[in-house]
Amino acid sequence: KCPNGYYGSTVNNTCNIDCSEKLFKDSINNLCQEICPSANYLFGEPFSRNCVLNCSANYNTLLFADPNTRKCASVCSGGLYGNPLTRTCVSISSCTGGLLADPKYSLCV
Repeated sequence: KCPNGYYGSTVNNTCNIDCSEKLFKDSINNLCQEICPSANYLFGEPFSRNCVLNCSANYNTLLFADPNTRKCASVCSGGLYGNPLTRTCVSISSCTGGLLADPKYSLCV
């Protein structure tokens, strides 16, 4: 296992400070991951390239935790809707708290 602050690459079997493009830094396992580990409920955040517990608004972009892709996404996949209150992708029935599902934008509004 790589020391803290370094991430293991399966491409060249070395520990690096950063991960290559399209990979996310998993600080729990100290690895570069294509998909963040679901066992830890982590999602790949596209701006920092870190595996994160919660998706947030970065660079004026609202991101949602998408359980299908294990990534933070501006648009949810697989018929899910982005809930701005929880910052998660949810089913249509989970657009609650006064929110309604908008199928045009796949958002709870």
